[in-house]
Amino acid sequence: MIDFYELAELADRVLGLCEDDDIKLAETLDALDEESRNALIDSGFLNAKQVFYYHFRESPDALGEDRLMLHAASECRNGLKIDEYDLYTLVFSVNEGIPVITIMDDIGEEVISFSGHEAYRDALNYIKK
Repeated sequence: MIDFYELAELADRVLGLCEDDDIKLAETLDALDEESRNALIDSGFLNAKQVFYYHFRESPDALGEDRLMLHAASECRNGLKIDEYDLYTLVFSVNEGIPVITIMDDIGEEVISFSGHEAYRDALNYIKK
């Protein structure tokens, strides 16, 4: 297990290399060993937008991006609202390293969940039907 100070130093190096480039960040995370990558993705050193991009290799719309930027990556465990489409709300979470998009109805009940690297696309396709 990587200790807090090592993780902080790693985060500084990674973020320094990538600046604000999500593509570079995703590539850099891919190059890390699994333990270090998972520790960073589950930490407070990255934000939820960066984790979203890492998993899906795309960004949500501007409002979703802004919402995710306001949360630490560690908050993805609890689920974060990305956006609303008519009567649906999309919620992003990461469960045991697996990205999940849950579609909620207008009263907060789960309609369906999608998991894996295609979950965001699958959820958008579901809503468009």
